Amino acid sequence: MYNDMMPDIIVAADFLQCDIILEKCIERILLNNNINIIQDFQIFSILFSFQQNSPKLFYLLVKNYKKLKELPIEMMDERNFSTLLSSHFFNPPIDTITNLIDQWLSKNQCNINLLLYTTLPKTKYFSYYIINKNIIKKITISTKTLQFFTSQEYILNEFIPSSVIQYNENSIFVYNNQIENFITQGFIINEKNKVLKLPPHLAPRIHYSTLIYKDNIYTFGGIFNNIRSFSVESYNLITKKRKLLSSMPIAVMDASVVVLNDFIYVIGGVINEKVNVVQVYDIRNDKWKPVSPTNHPSSKSTTLAYDGKIIVIHDKSIESYNPLLGEWKIIKYNNKDIKNIFSDNDGIYACYCNNNNEYKIDLIYK
Repeated sequence: MYNDMMPDIIVAADFLQCDIILEKCIERILLNNNINIIQDFQIFSILFSFQQNSPKLFYLLVKNYKKLKELPIEMMDERNFSTLLSSHFFNPPIDTITNLIDQWLSKNQCNINLLLYTTLPKTKYFSYYIINKNIIKKITISTKTLQFFTSQEYILNEFIPSSVIQYNENSIFVYNNQIENFITQGFIINEKNKVLKLPPHLAPRIHYSTLIYKDNIYTFGGIFNNIRSFSVESYNLITKKRKLLSSMPIAVMDASVVVLNDFIYVIGGVINEKVNVVQVYDIRNDKWKPVSPTNHPSSKSTTLAYDGKIIVIHDKSIESYNPLLGEWKIIKYNNKDIKNIFSDNDGIYACYCNNNNEYKIDLIYK
């Protein structure tokens, strides 16, 4: 009976990240099959039996037993490889998925076309970050199973209450623009998992807008002592220096910001109430230029650059801006509660949650 429960025990231990239990389970499997991992190459045939009957167990064996780390995943045939990746229980981090696919394709060039017709391309993995006190988690979701799992975790030595997270391909930026802080603007976690504490702003402010782009953190507007700020500044992560930039034409707070082709779009914000003004900062020339206003006033809307356009997701509408045409266009109305936004080469996806705590991911723009 113990052996019958082994797959479930391993899956549960992996979910709970209980490495000791995982090691003991795998040792028991190897012992029961009279396997010496160093000397007995029959390990491959044993593992392939797991591969056929339990793709999840096979993956966990390879993932959690370090002595098996060199087991060539490319030895799997196309059918079993696609079965493994499309399994309902298979939810590794996105970088693991990418590595597995690259390994397999590098040794199976003749089967690439076959792979494209399997269920593999239909399964997508998207990630986002959440923060609870001083713990930051990277959450990954499978579009096929709609299951969430923690793919990375970071712990800060201290935390900023009510923090917000931004991130790019190199860094995670943690800050809070709702309270005055004369000590630090926040924290940066770089690609080596090192934490850098940022110095305070040159011009004190709250309710400012900020983004991380390449090696710089840009800060726009805000308010201090009940006076709206025109101030713009940047902090260079390499030189660790701040500098003031050209002031904003219109002082706003709580605007949305997004960058496209070295132009930063400061969209909407609040003066006395929400506005629809759009201001564009030219990074290379340190200059501002006006562009057409959005159709709807907004503040702190979800914004992203996609396919050469600026996309703004308001409470009940979605707008796109084409810099070549210089105009905003309402492309879709939305009445759902969007939890997260993801994008890939196929389009922009929204993750919704209904009153029954059931999740759904829809393609909202392509």
